[in-house]
Amino acid sequence: MSAAFDARTAVKNLLRKTPFYGVAKDLYRRRVRAAGLFDVALLDITNGCNLRCPFCYNDWSAVGEPALMPVERFDRVVQVFGLVRNDGVAISCSFEPFLHPQFPELLARIPARYRSKGYFSTNLARPLRGGVAEALAAAPLHHINVSMESLTAATYEACRKGASFPRFHANLEALARAVAGSRRGPALHVITMLCDLNLREIPELVRRCREELGVAYHEVRPFTRTPANEAWIAAHGVTEEQWRWLRDALDSSGATHCNLLPLPRDEGSTHYMELPDTRFLRVEADGRLALGQNPRMEPELETHLDEIDDLESFLKRWIRRHRTA
Repeated sequence: MSAAFDARTAVKNLLRKTPFYGVAKDLYRRRVRAAGLFDVALLDITNGCNLRCPFCYNDWSAVGEPALMPVERFDRVVQVFGLVRNDGVAISCSFEPFLHPQFPELLARIPARYRSKGYFSTNLARPLRGGVAEALAAAPLHHINVSMESLTAATYEACRKGASFPRFHANLEALARAVAGSRRGPALHVITMLCDLNLREIPELVRRCREELGVAYHEVRPFTRTPANEAWIAAHGVTEEQWRWLRDALDSSGATHCNLLPLPRDEGSTHYMELPDTRFLRVEADGRLALGQNPRMEPELETHLDEIDDLESFLKRWIRRHRTA
């Protein structure tokens, strides 16, 4: 078991299986609001990806020119991490952070006092060389999300178009070893997208990730449908009956650390989650800033970091104007 497996994650894993979880989440959200904090901060330090997964919701024809967040801009954003709830700062959201040549160095610039705030998500498809795994395990982060659909080479490479399974698996094992050996490092989490290609493998995948890699939390997600991926999802999405089979299989396995998210409620739904009213900020690699407070996470204010002299004061003023329970 990873040394970074923390008591708070263990309690959340157990509570998630009880009828009280929804109540506890609502109470926590109210505390966050009362404290004048953002629910989430969604950052991206790049605007690209090294893979072209068939289920990806991004329309790559609309992304535009490649962008990397400069160190100075990253430093500005880090200084307002204190305005976001714990475990609420996504340092990569829609794009692959390892495309940034200074990614490990950027993580090292996060002050230790914000250790409980942030995480990043990665496909872990690029080689981890020169002590990078150890640097990630020492980063002041809450956890690291690794995207993984399978530990079978053919299934993995079908889901992660452009990736090499041997390289990914070597990276994964190196990162798991480094995290296990880190006394105060981030926990290791896994995100698995659910489809008919990996459905029957998932219970075993969850078990192996826990036992062999020390994964503290494993989330299994249906897809977010967009025009970019709807044809593939129509061909490979799971039925309600298949979802129930997986739910029962995971429940009977005792995998309390695994969270199987629900299917969209109806054919008109594009997202697997019914979000509560969410106060968010989003920062793109090119410096665009969006703020909002609504269930669909639609921007209510859009500007650019270069237009703001004092970012912390600007955000605090916005929060005061939107301080509702």
